[in-house]
Amino acid sequence: MISGALEIVAASMAAGLTQHAALHPLDTLKVRLQYSRGTPMTSSVRGALGDAMRDLELPPGVGAAPRKKPPKESRFWRAPLVVDLVGASRLLKSMPIRSLYAGLGPSLLAVVPTALVYMPTYEAAAAALQAAGAPAPLIAPAAGVATGIACSVVR
Repeated sequence: MISGALEIVAASMAAGLTQHAALHPLDTLKVRLQYSRGTPMTSSVRGALGDAMRDLELPPGVGAAPRKKPPKESRFWRAPLVVDLVGASRLLKSMPIRSLYAGLGPSLLAVVPTALVYMPTYEAAAAALQAAGAPAPLIAPAAGVATGIACSVVR
């Protein structure tokens, strides 16, 4: 048995719950940004659909009026990071901040099994590798691999 096993489990739980509680709003914002993008209709698609609809309404032999070209945007406003920041600021303006914490309870409950396994597995693997005489530079990575496998099984 690992000395201080209860402290290790408590620390693992506290770390996992704190991490998820702190990062849950960012994850929620990320998901909402991805959902809001969905399959957006660009101005060219919207314009093409509008032209097609106008063509259906015109009598035969009469062509559609030429469409105005949209104003040219600089490449800065099309950069992925800028698009994400602008989208995030628009989302934050349109919804209450407390909505970013929607679903926090189930998310925290999902952390519990992994948090119970994470640090105790790491400590046990590191102690076993050290007792087996493994080279010091390999102990941490090998213990991390064992921890990853154990957490994957639990999930």
